[in-house]
Amino acid sequence: IMTNLIGCFLMGVMASCCDRYQISLPIKLLIISGGLGAFTTFSTFALEVMMLVSSGKIGLAILYITTSVCGGILLFGLGVLLFKGI
Repeated sequence: IMTNLIGCFLMGVMASCCDRYQISLPIKLLIISGGLGAFTTFSTFALEVMMLVSSGKIGLAILYITTSVCGGILLFGLGVLLFKGI
């Protein structure tokens, strides 16, 4: 949990810094998604949700959150049922 929370915080900091210093989009994506996304995919998820919300796509953000979380849990359960791994 701490990795995800730290990753989200760092992604927010880096996104703000990139905006403040007008870093080009390709470099910004490399730093944020490439670097911190490798640290934790949850921070990338948080970034994508915030991008949808900030662009006024609230419904799509809610659908993305619901599909990602519920779908991930359901597919995890399906994997367990199919392979009886745990």
